[in-house]
Amino acid sequence: AALQVLLLGLGGVCLPAALGAGGEQDPQDEVAVTGLLRRGEVLRPLGALVLANAAISSLNSTVARHLEAAFGFSPSQVGVVFLLSSVPSCLASAVAGPIGNRVGLARLMQVGLVCQGLFTMLGPKTWLPLQLLSLAGLGVGMGIIDGGAPPI
Repeated sequence: AALQVLLLGLGGVCLPAALGAGGEQDPQDEVAVTGLLRRGEVLRPLGALVLANAAISSLNSTVARHLEAAFGFSPSQVGVVFLLSSVPSCLASAVAGPIGNRVGLARLMQVGLVCQGLFTMLGPKTWLPLQLLSLAGLGVGMGIIDGGAPPI
């Protein structure tokens, strides 16, 4: 859990710098991908996304083993439990865009990173209801980020 919290924290540090980013684009600027990646307003949100997704991927690879070891779940039961993060993720993603248009997409992504961090900090749970709540909260955080990130 410490690795996930560290990665999410680093992602949260990248986003405040992106809040003030923007402005007019000089027509002489390079349009190639390498030119875009040199621009801070592009690189900072992308860096935050990479860190958030790295945290989630490291968590996803360990949750199945934890559920099997701690609760004796079968692979099919683990698959059903993963729906507890997928469904809230899809729902949060659907509303993230309109909310981001009102409050700002970078601020919305910060909320998503904080949500992911808080539910990750709960750590491996030996009480099943807390484990399920944590996965649902992580799904909400993922949906907020995935729904708000494309326009950034």
